[in-house]
Amino acid sequence: MTETQTNIYLFCGVPGVGKDYIANKLFPEDIILSYDQIRIEQFLKNNSNFKSKNSNDLYNAAWNWCNKSKIDLGSILRNKIIHYATAGHNISICNTNISVKSRKKLINEIIQITSKINLVLHCYYIFSDSETIFNRDNDRNETDKTVGRDVVQRFMINQELPTLNEGFQTVEIIIN
Repeated sequence: MTETQTNIYLFCGVPGVGKDYIANKLFPEDIILSYDQIRIEQFLKNNSNFKSKNSNDLYNAAWNWCNKSKIDLGSILRNKIIHYATAGHNISICNTNISVKSRKKLINEIIQITSKINLVLHCYYIFSDSETIFNRDNDRNETDKTVGRDVVQRFMINQELPTLNEGFQTVEIIIN
């Protein structure tokens, strides 16, 4: 009897680099988890009277509500990983995780919560040139979703490339 394998793909990179976009392009059939998606889901679950059809309004309202309500996004993410991995779904997780320390923490949590599952971890580190990232962030201005040039620069300066030594089966660098 062959044990089934569950793949978890971690998409990392600075804000505005296109992690969710690349994950959706590479693995459109997989479960894709991101904190943005979890914020919106939690907000709508608790604010059924929200009426705007504008996705930017929804994002902003969800961001503000989750921060004000102190929603534990990490706990929700862990529960979703357990749920989908146990059911045998491949999962793409889109999160900044630019440092070895942040990736190792997430990897250790994933391994701990899915210890009985034949799990294979993959990492996709997404890069863009600084001007492209700054332009994407500026385009978000009208949505209040901007991170800001100084924050993006700090992320860029502190990037650490992922390696197989972190526990990944594969590591791929993608220029977007």
